[in-house]
Amino acid sequence: MSRTLPNFLALPIVIIALAQLLAADTPTPDPKGPVRRVQIAVGLLVAAGIIARSEIAVLCATIIFTDIVLSPAPRRYILSVLPAIILGAIVSVAATVAVDTHLWSTPSFPELEGILFNVLEGRASEWGIEPWNYYLLSVPKLLLNPLSIPLILATVVLTRNTSLSSVETVRKLRYILIAPILYVGGFSLLSHKEWRFIIYIIPLLTTASSISAAYIHHHRSKSLLHRLTHFLILLSIPLSLLTSLTMSVVSATNYPGALALDALHEISNATSAKVYLDIPTRMTGATLPLCSRSGWTYVKCENTTILESPEYWKDIDFAIVGSLKDVPCKLGRGIEGKGEWECIYRQKGYAGLQWQSRLPDSVHQNAFVQKVVDRLGGMVPWETVGKVWEERGGRIPWIKLEDKIFVLRRLKMKDLEERSMKIEEIKEKERAGIGKMGEVEGQWRDFY
Repeated sequence: MSRTLPNFLALPIVIIALAQLLAADTPTPDPKGPVRRVQIAVGLLVAAGIIARSEIAVLCATIIFTDIVLSPAPRRYILSVLPAIILGAIVSVAATVAVDTHLWSTPSFPELEGILFNVLEGRASEWGIEPWNYYLLSVPKLLLNPLSIPLILATVVLTRNTSLSSVETVRKLRYILIAPILYVGGFSLLSHKEWRFIIYIIPLLTTASSISAAYIHHHRSKSLLHRLTHFLILLSIPLSLLTSLTMSVVSATNYPGALALDALHEISNATSAKVYLDIPTRMTGATLPLCSRSGWTYVKCENTTILESPEYWKDIDFAIVGSLKDVPCKLGRGIEGKGEWECIYRQKGYAGLQWQSRLPDSVHQNAFVQKVVDRLGGMVPWETVGKVWEERGGRIPWIKLEDKIFVLRRLKMKDLEERSMKIEEIKEKERAGIGKMGEVEGQWRDFY
């Protein structure tokens, strides 16, 4: 299917499936209730894995394997989940093949093609190679709350203390800890690693940490240690929220390609145009669903020989590129050597953090921020606080932005002639003592 919608829905579907899975272990008067919940969970995971992300199917297989090993009746368990696996597979394969074949006008099974390319052909390493411990370092970042790992360890201790045997302990932890460990361990064997491949275990690990948090909350009055731990847990919640919001702001600056393409659509009202998108542009958000202007053609090319040819660029109207030193700019001259490209827009993107004395004007002018300031205006003298902060050299970390993506317009011969005439007119005025060279340089600095 079109990758955008299935990928967007993948995580909510996984969360629903995992919720059904965890609920299967809760006591119920209906003897068939746990089996039905496991069937629903397996069916949803299989469908999400086939349609949206193949790693979800791997997670499902890991959970089923863990259940089979720890089940007192493996054969009965297999027979109970097999119909859900078959039904989920048939329906989801038919859906994704039918829709994607229609969208791409050629037989297509995206997730199967991805597995064949990345795993069976061993091409995943072409996307980059990470160290073996990449996922071990990524899990604490994804959990976000610094107390999550200690709480998970505490859950293991609590579970062992409330179980009759080690086997029962492992069985109680099979979904929230054993399956995630096996899943991460398996993916750690692959050379190419990305945190998004293991994001689906976070709800399970969060559940594991919440068990200890709930225990501490219920026993907070028993001792000073319990009260202190309870306070730290409460304090970690707003700190995690603040960290999450900060990361969201940073993430919003990581897609300059999409913003640049959107800006081009707003700048130009041409009924037809041919737009070139380079690799950095496409990797930072300028995906197929955004190439939606009616009458426009969007092209890409990664062949250096073709890109170096002037013939390739003759019918290109706009180029969105990640560097002015690459084609079509050719170190500032343009590929034909005539300076035939004009930079009409520069999109900034994330370039690290910097310390500054005050928040940017864009934050002060934000409607929500102004509303909060107005409500607190009678209690906090913001102007006085700001002056004292700056006078004492106060600094706050903020996002540093740099030009990341450039939107270029190819100048036709008529445009070049008009530009030459304007430059000559300005030079004539300078020779007559009117105007300054600095103004000329500033006016024409975006021509190449």
